[in-house]
Amino acid sequence: MPIDIKNDDLQTALKKLKARENTLQQIEAISKLGSWEVDFTNNTASWSDRSYEIYGYKPGEIVPDRNTFFEHVMPEYSQKAAKLLQQMQETKEVSSFVAKLRRKDGKVIDIVLSGQFIEDDNGHLKLLGTTQDITQYVQFQRETQELLDILEKSATEIYIIDTEDFSYLYVNEGATKKLGYTKEELYSMSVYDINPFLTKEYAAERKVEILELGHTINRTVHKTKDGEVYHVQSYLQLIRYKSNEALIIFDIDISPMVELEKKQKEQAKIVESIHDGVILTDLEGNVKNVNAAVGKIIGTKEIKNFEEIYDKSNKLALENIYKEIKKCDEECSKVEEVFLLRVGGEKIVCELAITQLRDEHNHIYALVWLFQDISEKKEKERLLQMQALELEYQANHDVLTKLPNRSLFRDRLQQSIYYAKRNNKKFALFFIDLDRFKQINDSYGHQFGDQVLLNVVQRLKIALREEDTLARIGGDEFTVIAKDINSKEDVKIIATKILESLKEPLSIDGKNIYSSISIGMAIYPDDANKLENLIKYADSAMYEAKEQGRDTYKFYDVSMTQNAYEKVVMQNSLRSAIENEEFEVYFQPQVDLITYEVKGIEALVRWSHPKLGVVSPGKFLPIAKESGLLTNIDRIVMKKALEIYSGWKKKNYKIGRISINLGLKQLLEKDFMQNLQKNLKYYNFSPLWLEFEVTEGDVMQDPARSIELLTQLHDMGISISVDDFGTGYSSLAYLMKLPIDKLKIDRSFIVDISKDKSSKAIVNTIIVLAKSLKMDVVAEGVETKEECEFLELKGCRKIQGYYFSKPKPADEFEKYIQELNVQ
Repeated sequence: MPIDIKNDDLQTALKKLKARENTLQQIEAISKLGSWEVDFTNNTASWSDRSYEIYGYKPGEIVPDRNTFFEHVMPEYSQKAAKLLQQMQETKEVSSFVAKLRRKDGKVIDIVLSGQFIEDDNGHLKLLGTTQDITQYVQFQRETQELLDILEKSATEIYIIDTEDFSYLYVNEGATKKLGYTKEELYSMSVYDINPFLTKEYAAERKVEILELGHTINRTVHKTKDGEVYHVQSYLQLIRYKSNEALIIFDIDISPMVELEKKQKEQAKIVESIHDGVILTDLEGNVKNVNAAVGKIIGTKEIKNFEEIYDKSNKLALENIYKEIKKCDEECSKVEEVFLLRVGGEKIVCELAITQLRDEHNHIYALVWLFQDISEKKEKERLLQMQALELEYQANHDVLTKLPNRSLFRDRLQQSIYYAKRNNKKFALFFIDLDRFKQINDSYGHQFGDQVLLNVVQRLKIALREEDTLARIGGDEFTVIAKDINSKEDVKIIATKILESLKEPLSIDGKNIYSSISIGMAIYPDDANKLENLIKYADSAMYEAKEQGRDTYKFYDVSMTQNAYEKVVMQNSLRSAIENEEFEVYFQPQVDLITYEVKGIEALVRWSHPKLGVVSPGKFLPIAKESGLLTNIDRIVMKKALEIYSGWKKKNYKIGRISINLGLKQLLEKDFMQNLQKNLKYYNFSPLWLEFEVTEGDVMQDPARSIELLTQLHDMGISISVDDFGTGYSSLAYLMKLPIDKLKIDRSFIVDISKDKSSKAIVNTIIVLAKSLKMDVVAEGVETKEECEFLELKGCRKIQGYYFSKPKPADEFEKYIQELNVQ
């Protein structure tokens, strides 16, 4: 009760004052308010217990003054607080201030201060006020706002609608972005405006369901402001919104899922229509379903278990197949060539693929058996293999001497390196060149020269050891791989025997021909441990022997490598060229011999050196490959080629596909597919415009991986061709498995086609092989009319070479195309 100044004695007044103070303390405790008074005249202050508690002190622990607040308030609020304090002092009005302060224990809290300046009876200027800890309130407010922001920014469309007319009461940003309407536009609309197929009858049925259950799930279609239609799945929940009954709707775009369902139905139809047999079984082989082709292949669709049609003579027992499939931790499939049984017991050869089906817990629950009858195909393969073996022999042996050719020699050399490295052995590589053989050819003719070569080969075979490998790598060039060499003396003995073997004249057609040879030698691993270096060093030594007067031998010496410094300079220049993208793309057409139409173009790299001008690829590509820079160059070429070609396609030039060389190292890079997809998308480049050229040598480095990666490219629509075909080794067995569309006949077979019967035979065999495999075929390096006439006669209409056009830069090649289009 209030103090009565007139009637209350001192003791009564003190009791009332004490009671009032207790009441104020209780109010402070309940409201969490701390009261305080600051005397600005004598710089003193008094705080309530709650004020001490807010600042983290015990009552009376410190003596507060006017600066105590500024010592605890966070620095970013100090200037604003001082300015407000000055303003309050001038206006004498009640003001509030929200800030953050650091308590004694270091904890930062949110507070609100309210106060007013007064002047007491003694003329002292005082600031009276309260402090309230609003940390929990601020935190709650922040969390509430974060939750609202999540709902607002969610990609899910969120709506609140009126239960009577289905008009929009709230929409989030996800809805406006998806539909293309503003919030203001949607607030003037209803669900019927964006649901083109929603009827009032259907909406009424859903409403009844929601009122009964409180929620429902529904599929519907939305139509955007631009007219685009997409599928959504809606979750509807009955709620209270602004004190009224309403519906909240969560809509998710399920167009991809709807499209997938559609594709699954289509695929099911396709499976039923395909010619391959498809059987679905459980894990014990019990049949659940079959397609129509099973009846055509096996003779019946009435199969209870797969073991009924699996022949027991197969190398892989059916029980083992089940075991292997069940052991797979990940999804996997098996492809086997097996015998299956038709009705009546007839065996047929089938290619069988077995694939797991897994549930959402990654457990195998079924098997899919896909098979096709390849009995007829196997017979064709047998005949083709006979052709392939013949072609393979021709491709790897010199027709005249029957010696290994350059391709087989390189393979034997690589095998020798493997053997020597594994067994810590040495071997020597000989490069042998007949001295003045051109004079013999010019004097007596090529047929006589061939007889000389055959006689020389016979002499060399006698001089060599049984374990040595003799090969012909060019017209009058031979190599010898001499294994198990212990010292240079061993090599000298062999070299001396070779030289002495030709001391006696060759008797040919009654003529005595004296011939000598020059020999260069490099030793593994003393001189080099890599194939290319051994070849290069032995070749350098051979030329040194010729320069020394011929009819002698020379060992390789480091002084022979005259271009070593230039090579280092070239590597450094290449790195700079890659950084500055100094490489240009030249283009060479592939032309139809009959119509003269361009059926395709090949992209070829040239280096536009700032000082040396245009550098041919023969000078820098081997160095780039050896130094690991070739992939960087390939990426630049691919990007520029796609960009230029896409521009030509926009101009509707008829130029066929663009062919780009693809090395195995580039193909095996982890980001190759990603980089390719990125470029195709950036230049709006259809995969159907693109052809990759791979070499037999690259493919045979890792045949299984090559098949896998090239198949991925082929499935995208990209054509695959084999470049320099006929120069590889042991690759023909993989032709049936590789996704090849085109064979390119190597220039080395074309150049001698007019006078060399063996070249004619090889070219003809390649053309026949391509046709039997239903592949396209292109002849490279065609330069003469005679070559064109032979190729046309044998059915190879597409050629590439100087006969029609040398490689041209983009601007010149475009003029060439324009002239053809005008014609």
